[in-house]
Amino acid sequence: MIGIKTTALLKPLFAKLVFASIFLFCSTMLFAQVSINTSGNDPDNSAMLDVSSNSKGLLLPRMTTLERDQITQPAEGLIIFNTTDNALNFYSGQVWFTLGSLNLCSPSINTNPSNSEGCIGDNTSFVTVVSGDGLTYLWQEDQGSGFSNIANGGVYSGATTENLQLLGIQQSMDNYQYRCIVTGSCPPNDTTETADLSVFQPAQITMNPSDAQGCEFNSVQFYIMANGDNLAYQWQEDSGSGFVNIFYQGYNTESLSVDIYSGMDGYDYRCVVTDNCSNTAVSGSGELTILDWAHFTSFPSDQTTSTGGNASFAVTTTGTVQIYIWEEDQGSGFTPLSDGGVYSGTGSSTLTITGATTSMNGYMYHCQILSDCGSETSSPATLTVN
Repeated sequence: MIGIKTTALLKPLFAKLVFASIFLFCSTMLFAQVSINTSGNDPDNSAMLDVSSNSKGLLLPRMTTLERDQITQPAEGLIIFNTTDNALNFYSGQVWFTLGSLNLCSPSINTNPSNSEGCIGDNTSFVTVVSGDGLTYLWQEDQGSGFSNIANGGVYSGATTENLQLLGIQQSMDNYQYRCIVTGSCPPNDTTETADLSVFQPAQITMNPSDAQGCEFNSVQFYIMANGDNLAYQWQEDSGSGFVNIFYQGYNTESLSVDIYSGMDGYDYRCVVTDNCSNTAVSGSGELTILDWAHFTSFPSDQTTSTGGNASFAVTTTGTVQIYIWEEDQGSGFTPLSDGGVYSGTGSSTLTITGATTSMNGYMYHCQILSDCGSETSSPATLTVN
């Protein structure tokens, strides 16, 4: 009984001693240098982490170039093994450097030149970042027939530096390609990837709008064609006092739609085309002509004649009539007439009947006119034959 009681009394004390020992050990580890080895040696005084072995190495994080570039805000001094290049990469705080096999005297491209674009007369540049010793640079240009060396002069300067300058680019240089060959104090040389130059094509009208005709309350279209990069369109109208911007349907495209109303006959339309380099091209103009819509101003009146006598039915119109069509109703509906027999003038404004017969008593006549913008039919008139 005494032994049992003694053991029970010692348990709390023993637990406290074990907890204190673990706490002291962990606290020491948090603030101490770390040595990883099989010899039991202490870490070097200058090292926070001292790893030593004569049979194993240190394995850094391994990743592709794409995976490396997806690291968010990499710390300065970060090191990884690049499985794409099979080389160590070191982050300087701005760019990744390739350590390779630690042969730092040979050039290693860290940043390739980027594509560039601009307007005629603009300045631009191509830049590369390279690590290595005793570096020399030679920029090359491909105009479409292969790469050749660039010499300073003309639009070029910095042809033997890491920064190739182009002063006043021209349209003829569009789609030129550039690269740089870098030589170090020891081989091998390294060559950048190619970069493209795009020179924006200025706005140029290739087809002017044509004249257009239409009827009132209908619509017409005016079209242009233009070459250039990133073009913007603005159609204009001249109603007699000079061209002003308009906002009809399609006013900012190649095709303008104009609704026709009275008084617009003779209006002119043109388009101002602007590119992203602020170059402006103005098209020729197309004229709007409003076609006639013919209308009756008087209808035929009833006529009376005797057997064998003559009669005529006439209409008057306004506008340009293209075709007159006289029609007769003998009791079963109107049918078109043609010259011959007793009829003449069936295609004119006056229908003449020569030698009317008794059977024609009660016949009715009306006229249909056709114009550019449609047709219209008169009210009927009746022939009485006594």
